[in-house]
Amino acid sequence: MAKAFYRNLFGSVGESIVDYLPIFEVIPDWGNYSAPGLSKEEIQKKAKAFIDLLETCRESVSGNTAFFPSPDRYREELLWYARLFAELSRPRADYDELYARYWNRVYRIYDALPEHVDPRPVNASRNIIDYFRFFGKKKGCTE
Repeated sequence: MAKAFYRNLFGSVGESIVDYLPIFEVIPDWGNYSAPGLSKEEIQKKAKAFIDLLETCRESVSGNTAFFPSPDRYREELLWYARLFAELSRPRADYDELYARYWNRVYRIYDALPEHVDPRPVNASRNIIDYFRFFGKKKGCTE
């Protein structure tokens, strides 16, 4: 079913997108109950391959499928996340900069809202960044 969805958006090359989506499911409890079990190096390798695939899909975006905002805009969103995960999984990543980039893309609206007590946006941002920052270590361990 998912392969058919991506084929409708991006042609036959789009079917392969399904194979890369699990790299985004690194945090159990966000609709995902098991981590992908990949090393940081494997995540980076898959993220880079996913970037290449999404660049290839640029040429095959289908105009025949009703999709909002557009198949190409959706492809660009996937590409943004693939690039983020490629950077998060690289050696010596700048996690503070990547946190700011993620926050500004996903949760920036909270900066314009009156003071709120909902901890979920900050926690979600910290969880995704800290997954990579402390990969294979207990959170907060600096060794």
